[in-house]
Amino acid sequence: MTERHGQDSLQLNALLATLDQAVLFVNAQQHILRCTRGALGWLQPEGLTGQALSGLFPADMARAIGVAMDRAQTESKPQTLLLELQPERLPAWRPLGLRQARTVELRVAAAAPGWLLVMREQDAAQSERGSSRTQRDSLAAVSPRAELRLSLPRARRAATSAPAAAGA
Repeated sequence: MTERHGQDSLQLNALLATLDQAVLFVNAQQHILRCTRGALGWLQPEGLTGQALSGLFPADMARAIGVAMDRAQTESKPQTLLLELQPERLPAWRPLGLRQARTVELRVAAAAPGWLLVMREQDAAQSERGSSRTQRDSLAAVSPRAELRLSLPRARRAATSAPAAAGA
């Protein structure tokens, strides 16, 4: 391993440690090469390493994930799926820590020669979107007032300079 490659690997590991999403590195044969836990405290990522996606999901989910993977590759942009992870439907996930039903947002990105699957619990994703929306709405509420304050002095200057310009 070159020094540069070693540094890149250390930086990638540091980046992955900061994410609240679980990240699955999937090869071209759709086997999981590596997985990080993120904020999914229930997930045991070491159990996913070496697993085939087809063995982890029922046919309908595997098909939907496959379509998302194809689209991510052909459209060169991440695809998003909402998955209901139910222990009774996903027996392979029970040893991985799935004890209760969970809704996850799965983002699929092409990363030749494979994919990255980024998984986040839905309530975390909703809360982040809600907080972004609240922040955006509060900024929108402040913004018109700021524009109003900025435009009043300009209007006053225009009104005071208009008579002077008319008399000149």
